[in-house]
Amino acid sequence: ELEERSLEEKDIMETILNGVEAKVGDMYLIHGGLIHAIGAGCTIVEVQEPTDFTIQPENWCGDYHITEQEKYIGLDKSTALDCFDYSMVGQKAIDSAKIAPKVVVSREGYVKEALITYEDTPCFAENRHILTGGSFVMDFAPSVYMLLDGEVTITGENYNKVVKKGEYFFLPYVAENKFTVSGNGTLIECLPSKQ
Repeated sequence: ELEERSLEEKDIMETILNGVEAKVGDMYLIHGGLIHAIGAGCTIVEVQEPTDFTIQPENWCGDYHITEQEKYIGLDKSTALDCFDYSMVGQKAIDSAKIAPKVVVSREGYVKEALITYEDTPCFAENRHILTGGSFVMDFAPSVYMLLDGEVTITGENYNKVVKKGEYFFLPYVAENKFTVSGNGTLIECLPSKQ
């Protein structure tokens, strides 16, 4: 009963969740079962395993009232709430989720960082490309890119496209290794499931 009450009553929810001050560039990998919430004022890039199996035991999402079906994906409440790991709280939960980028390539005008790798999860991977006047070839497809800041240009045979902050694009498999990105900006590259 405590678990059910903890997830549905705001005053109890606040005692099991830790506030974490969000900073630009922070990376967290939330494994299944970890109770978490995204606070107001955060703009995030959320990459998620391709599934509809999300237990969402909250009553409201903004102005939208979440139905019992949506909260528990058709399962009875007790079964649905069994998916959470109630031992993962406090600093232990934060430490289990926080990850550090790993520099994969570093050269003048360009840095590539592995954010989430297939060693972390087979469900997806994520890289960050930081351009300061340099360039790189998009060498893995299919993938989705999002430009977090700056402005870059994609070039290829008979192709030239400017991409601005906040825009995103899809690189299909047939385009792998055929296009270069150059300019100044930070791109997040989202890779598909390896399964």
